[in-house]
Amino acid sequence: MKRWKKLRLILLTMVCAIALFGMQAQAKAISASQVTGIWDGQYTGSYGHTLTKRHLTFVISKCSSAGLCSGTVYISEISGSSYQVNGSYTFTGTVNMSSGTFRAKPGSWKKKISNFEKSYFSGTLNASAKTLKGYRLDNFNDTRTNMAFSLKRISSSKSLNQITFVALNKSSASVKKGSSFTLKYSYMPSSLKGVKITWSSSNSAVAKVSGGKVTGKKAGTATITCKATYRGKSVKATCKVTVTAGTTATYTQTGTITNATDGKVLKSATINFRKGYNNKSGSIYKKTTSNSKGRYSVKLAKGQYTMQVKKSGYITSYYNLNCTKNNTSYSNNSSLSKTMASGTYRIVLTWGATPRDLDSHLTGPLSSGRFHIYFPSSNRNAYNNSNHVANLDVDDTTSYGPETVTFYPSRTASGTYRYYVHDYTNRNSSSTSYLAKSGAKVVVYKGSKQVATYKVPTSKGGNLWHVFDIVNGSIKKVNTVGYTSDYRNLP
Repeated sequence: MKRWKKLRLILLTMVCAIALFGMQAQAKAISASQVTGIWDGQYTGSYGHTLTKRHLTFVISKCSSAGLCSGTVYISEISGSSYQVNGSYTFTGTVNMSSGTFRAKPGSWKKKISNFEKSYFSGTLNASAKTLKGYRLDNFNDTRTNMAFSLKRISSSKSLNQITFVALNKSSASVKKGSSFTLKYSYMPSSLKGVKITWSSSNSAVAKVSGGKVTGKKAGTATITCKATYRGKSVKATCKVTVTAGTTATYTQTGTITNATDGKVLKSATINFRKGYNNKSGSIYKKTTSNSKGRYSVKLAKGQYTMQVKKSGYITSYYNLNCTKNNTSYSNNSSLSKTMASGTYRIVLTWGATPRDLDSHLTGPLSSGRFHIYFPSSNRNAYNNSNHVANLDVDDTTSYGPETVTFYPSRTASGTYRYYVHDYTNRNSSSTSYLAKSGAKVVVYKGSKQVATYKVPTSKGGNLWHVFDIVNGSIKKVNTVGYTSDYRNLP
C-alpha cells in the first residue's frame, strides 16, 4: 500500500510538471509578432434575424507583450457567390498570451452602424495552427454564439503593407449577346494607395472586358480575370461569364424605289443593309429586293445602318438609316438615277408625307444673266443660246417625290450654281416648321457616281432650304433654312 501511495505521488508530480511545462510552452508559443498580421476568412453576419455568410479580415497592426492589440477589421458583404468590401472599422482588443483568448471591440466605422460599434469579437488564437476562431457577440451579450468566424493568418507583421485579397461582386454571370454589365472589384487592405487593376478575358470573341465593363459578343463562355497589383505582388479574382444568343428586337423598315428621271417605280432593285453609318464595303447584314410595285420590306435590329440601293444601268446609291422604330408607311424611299455622261449633274429630292408639295429650284450662269429652273412649264428648261443647259425632269405635288433636276455645266458659262428646296404648300407662312419636319433628302449625282447627300436641318423653321452651291466645279455645302415671300426670284 505504501508503495502504491508513493507511486501515485510520483505520477501526480509528473502530471503537474507536464502541465506546467505545457503552460510555459503555450506562453512561449504566443508572442507579439505571432499576433500581428492579417487574419482572413469567413464570418456569419446577420440582417435582422437572417444569417448570411460574409468575408472578414482582421489587420492586427499592433500588439504589446502584455497582449494589448489594435488595428482594422474589414467586413465584406456577399453578392451572388462572391464579396464586395463595404466598410472598415478600427478596433482595440486583448490577447491572453498564455491561453490565446482573443477579444476585440470594433468602432469608428465610416458608415456608423451602431450595432457594430457595440459588438465584440471573441475567440481563441492558435499560434501553432495559425488560426483565430470564435464568435461575434452583439450588444455585449456573450451568450450569443451563433455568429461564428474562422480566420487563417495569411500575412505576418512584416507584410502588412502588401495586397492580400481581391474580390469581384460576381463570380458568375449571364449576359445576352450585344448587352453589357459592369463588374466591381474590391481589395484588402482597402487603405492601400496606387493599386493597379488590369482586366482580361479568356475568350474575347465570346465576351470582351474593358475597365470592368463586360460585353457579350457571341454565345459561349469566357472567364473574366481581375488582377490587382501592388509593389510587385499580384492577386486575382475571376468571374465566369455565359453569353446567350438571346432574342433581339427588330423593327420593320419599308420604302419604295423609283426612277429619278420619270418617277416610275423600279422593280428588282437590290437593297443591302450594312451596320454603321457610311459603311459601303463591310459585310451585308440584311438583303432584300423591290417588288413589282417598287416596294421593299425588311426587319432590322435597332441601330444605325448604311442602305445600299443598286440596279443594272443605274448609279448605286447609299443612304444612312437610323432604325429605332417601325416604319410601315413605305416612306423610306430611294430614287435611282441612270448612268450619265461625265460632267453631267442630277439632283434628286425626296421627302415624307407632309408637306404635299416641295419644289426644286436651281439657278445658274448663262452667257448673259442667269437661268432659274422650277415648276412652271415656262421654266422647266433652260438654254444658253441654242444649247440645252438644264431641265426639271420630274415635278411631284403629292408627297414623297422624287423631284429631279438635270443640268450640263459644259454647255453654259462658268460661274456659281445654287440649289434650293421651297415649301410651296406653306409658301405664305412666316412661322411654318413643316419643311424641317418633312424628312427631306437631296442626293447629288455626277456622271456615274453619287457625290453628295444632304438632309434638311430640323432645328429651325422656314419655307426655303438653301442646300448647296457649285463653285468652279466644287460642291459647297450651305444647308441653311429660312423664309422667303418671293420664290420666283432666287439669286
